[in-house]
Amino acid sequence: MGFQTKRFRTRQIFLNRPREELYQRINERVEAMMEQGFLEEVRSFAERGYGPELKSMQSLGYRHLAAHLANKVSLDEGRSNHPA
Repeated sequence: MGFQTKRFRTRQIFLNRPREELYQRINERVEAMMEQGFLEEVRSFAERGYGPELKSMQSLGYRHLAAHLANKVSLDEGRSNHPA
Protein backbone atom coordinates (compact mmCIF):
# COMPACT_ATOMS: atom_id res chain seq x y z
CA MET A 1 0.00 0.00 0.00
CA GLY A 2 1.57 3.33 -1.07
CA PHE A 3 1.44 6.72 0.57
CA GLN A 4 -1.22 7.89 -1.89
CA THR A 5 -3.67 5.20 -0.79
CA LYS A 6 -5.85 6.33 2.09
CA ARG A 7 -6.31 3.59 4.65
CA PHE A 8 -8.55 5.55 6.97
CA ARG A 9 -11.16 8.25 6.66
CA THR A 10 -10.10 11.30 8.60
CA ARG A 11 -11.88 14.30 9.98
CA GLN A 12 -10.20 17.60 10.71
CA ILE A 13 -11.35 19.69 13.63
CA PHE A 14 -10.15 23.23 14.25
CA LEU A 15 -10.49 25.19 17.44
CA ASN A 16 -10.78 28.91 17.04
CA ARG A 17 -10.76 31.46 19.85
CA PRO A 18 -10.54 35.23 19.63
CA ARG A 19 -6.92 36.43 19.79
CA GLU A 20 -7.67 38.69 22.76
CA GLU A 21 -8.97 35.72 24.72
CA LEU A 22 -5.88 33.69 23.90
CA TYR A 23 -3.58 36.50 25.02
CA GLN A 24 -5.53 36.90 28.24
CA ARG A 25 -5.17 33.18 28.96
CA ILE A 26 -1.45 33.32 28.17
CA ASN A 27 -1.00 36.30 30.49
CA GLU A 28 -2.82 34.50 33.30
CA ARG A 29 -0.65 31.41 32.81
CA VAL A 30 2.56 33.46 32.80
CA GLU A 31 1.53 35.19 36.02
CA ALA A 32 0.80 31.85 37.67
CA MET A 33 4.17 30.50 36.56
CA MET A 34 5.96 33.60 37.88
CA GLU A 35 4.19 33.24 41.25
CA GLN A 36 5.34 29.63 41.37
CA GLY A 37 9.00 30.62 40.92
CA PHE A 38 9.66 30.51 37.18
CA LEU A 39 12.12 33.43 37.28
CA GLU A 40 14.03 31.77 40.13
CA GLU A 41 14.14 28.52 38.16
CA VAL A 42 15.65 30.25 35.14
CA ARG A 43 18.09 32.13 37.39
CA SER A 44 19.23 28.88 39.04
CA PHE A 45 19.88 27.29 35.65
CA ALA A 46 21.94 30.30 34.57
CA GLU A 47 23.90 30.24 37.84
CA ARG A 48 24.73 26.57 37.26
CA GLY A 49 26.19 27.39 33.84
CA TYR A 50 23.26 26.59 31.56
CA GLY A 51 23.77 29.25 28.92
CA PRO A 52 21.30 30.77 26.47
CA GLU A 53 22.89 28.80 23.60
CA LEU A 54 21.43 25.53 24.90
CA LYS A 55 18.33 24.37 23.08
CA SER A 56 16.44 23.90 26.34
CA MET A 57 17.19 27.50 27.35
CA GLN A 58 15.87 28.77 24.02
CA SER A 59 12.36 27.51 24.63
CA LEU A 60 9.41 29.80 25.10
CA GLY A 61 9.60 31.65 28.38
CA TYR A 62 13.11 30.52 29.27
CA ARG A 63 14.82 32.58 26.56
CA HIS A 64 12.77 35.64 27.49
CA LEU A 65 13.56 35.48 31.19
CA ALA A 66 17.22 34.63 30.46
CA ALA A 67 17.38 37.82 28.38
CA HIS A 68 16.00 39.73 31.35
CA LEU A 69 18.56 38.18 33.71
CA ALA A 70 21.31 39.20 31.25
CA ASN A 71 20.00 42.80 31.44
CA LYS A 72 19.00 42.76 27.77
CA VAL A 73 15.28 43.38 28.38
CA SER A 74 13.13 44.60 31.25
CA LEU A 75 11.21 42.14 33.40
CA ASP A 76 7.97 43.25 31.72
CA GLU A 77 9.49 42.49 28.32
CA GLY A 78 10.80 39.18 29.62
CA ARG A 79 7.35 38.15 30.79
CA SER A 80 5.65 39.03 27.53
CA ASN A 81 6.04 36.30 24.93
CA HIS A 82 3.61 37.79 22.44
CA PRO A 83 2.65 41.16 20.97
CA ALA A 84 0.43 43.30 23.17
